[in-house]
Amino acid sequence: MGKDYAIYKTKSDIPALEELRGYNHWVVWKKEKRGDKVTKIPYRPNGEPAKTNDPKTWSAFHTVASSSSRFDGIGFVFSDSDPYIFIDLDHVLNESKEIKSEWARELVEALDSYTEISPSGDGLHIFAKGEIPSDWKKRKHFDDGTGLEVYQSGRYSTITLNIYEDRKEIKQISPRAKKLLEKWLKNEPQVGGERQGKEIKANLPHIVEYGQVGNSLSDDEIIQKLIENGYWREPKDDEDWSALDQGLCNKLAFWTNKDPERMDRIFRRSPLMRAKWDEKHRSDGATYGQMTIEEAIRKTTSGYNPSYGINKNPFLPIKRGDLPKGKRMDFKAMREDKTEIKERAMAKHLYKGLVVEGHHIILVSPSGGFKTTIAINVAVELAKQGYEVHYWALDPSIAYLRAMVDIIEEEGIDDNFFIFTKLQIFREVYTQAIELNEDMTDRVIIIDTLKKVLTAVINKNTNVKDMAFLREITNLGASILSLHHTNKDREGERGKKLDDAGTAEMEQDTDGILFIESVDRGNYYLAQISKKHRRVRFTDRKLCFKLRKYEPSISIDDPMYEIDRAYHFIRGCELLPECKEDISTLRKIEENRPLIETVQAILRRNGGEMIQKDLVKEVMEELGMGEKKIRGLLSDKDLLGKFWRYEHSKEKNKKVYRLIDTTEESAQRLNRRIKESLISE
Repeated sequence: MGKDYAIYKTKSDIPALEELRGYNHWVVWKKEKRGDKVTKIPYRPNGEPAKTNDPKTWSAFHTVASSSSRFDGIGFVFSDSDPYIFIDLDHVLNESKEIKSEWARELVEALDSYTEISPSGDGLHIFAKGEIPSDWKKRKHFDDGTGLEVYQSGRYSTITLNIYEDRKEIKQISPRAKKLLEKWLKNEPQVGGERQGKEIKANLPHIVEYGQVGNSLSDDEIIQKLIENGYWREPKDDEDWSALDQGLCNKLAFWTNKDPERMDRIFRRSPLMRAKWDEKHRSDGATYGQMTIEEAIRKTTSGYNPSYGINKNPFLPIKRGDLPKGKRMDFKAMREDKTEIKERAMAKHLYKGLVVEGHHIILVSPSGGFKTTIAINVAVELAKQGYEVHYWALDPSIAYLRAMVDIIEEEGIDDNFFIFTKLQIFREVYTQAIELNEDMTDRVIIIDTLKKVLTAVINKNTNVKDMAFLREITNLGASILSLHHTNKDREGERGKKLDDAGTAEMEQDTDGILFIESVDRGNYYLAQISKKHRRVRFTDRKLCFKLRKYEPSISIDDPMYEIDRAYHFIRGCELLPECKEDISTLRKIEENRPLIETVQAILRRNGGEMIQKDLVKEVMEELGMGEKKIRGLLSDKDLLGKFWRYEHSKEKNKKVYRLIDTTEESAQRLNRRIKESLISE
């Protein structure tokens, strides 16, 4: 895939590399698409994700160099344990690899430290030694489209070894260079170029006036509150910057009581400030910043009031004595009928825990995790049983829509299978049913995907209202199956978080969250659905689907190719009677295949058995993996008994690992079955 750095494992003529080699701060990386942008994701050499805030996921240089050919490149993680500063100059080189910006040329000469060309070919990475104040901004965007970023820890830099102007040595940051960085990065009362001293409100003609503006909090006090709540921070590489802008402005609207001038002034001091803020984004001349502030003011329903509440303090509880006295409520007259409660408790499973009458289930997987394929098959099966199916196809491709229509016509279920593609009519369709208290027990609603129905990606309170609306529908007896994406933008175990704000609220307002895990089995995929540590209001049932791979019957240039592919993939989805193989175990085996094969090879070389200490040592030498990780995998219950076994040797007084020859094992099992069948006859 990428450049092979193995030639640098022992020695190089680059002093900077020789110096950095002494730190176990190395990772490998791959280019991956996250949303609309391609991001360089750090990994460990064994294929597991690496984290810039977790030293246990970093490796030695020789380890990443040995694995570099399988990835797009290598990188170095900056932390508080090293003396380095990372300076990133974006888009500063022209096609001739000459610096086109005067500020960048001045900084490169002032630093005169290790400099290499970035993977994109139009930027420079500089390593220097020293410290920078923690309260400085990390980014600066210039009017010519170039940019400057400076970090000291919590980030990693790709390493290309494509040296620029023979600057091979890492040097101490010079006073002149530090003075330049201070000029561009030090926080001032106003940041953002030529707007200093001007009336911001005069440049915001699209903002309506509000009666109550200002409060007792200063700008610095508001910023401190934003810092404490995590809104005043640098964006991560793979985060949606525009979403962070809107989130910060939503908070500013509250703390400033919707004062657009203060909102703009404070935002310009934030780490999110960039040239885009003042770019025109609307035909009437409104800038991106004005539009973001407008949206925040429109969404914000209240503002900060220091005299709020009976106690004149919004953070103190209301005392019992402060409450007004009134008549005692008659709770007996309000209690619900016990028979009705018993009936609601008898949940009717329309499709084995995936679709449950009067319940809302969310089915989650990463993109390409077969959600839509499985949901269409479930919908067709339920329509054939006589249920009225409403399929809200808000995300599937047009090829899938066409294939779905063909399948509906083939199965003769046109009368009770309805496809909706217009989000605007979603509430309209069900609001009337709610008002009429309509019986919807025979109705199955599939939402593909849920994120399209949630009206706010940022404002979790709005999402709560949307989830409450769906709860009203299920209260009428309807069964809802919503498809949703796992969160690819936050750290954590894959598949454990949903892709939206207000996750906890969403989970509380639904009846279960189920996850799809899948594995490639050669000529087909195996997909397993389970709750995966999430809360489900009824007994969890694992479902397994076998999905045949598409074998093209027409040319890829044929206009019907995508439709034919979608049709056959949907038709090739089959619910298995039981889950004979655990997907998590299969995935664990595939993810640790290099270790498994290495251990097997080492055991074979040593006569099929080894003492644990010697085995671990050899694996560490070959893979560069940590001892704790190796010991954990060797004793993993999913690997023990399949590839090796261990026992305590009394003779050697040590734990001994023995290789399981899978071919021999299978032959022995077959012989035992034959012998047992002969005896029974």
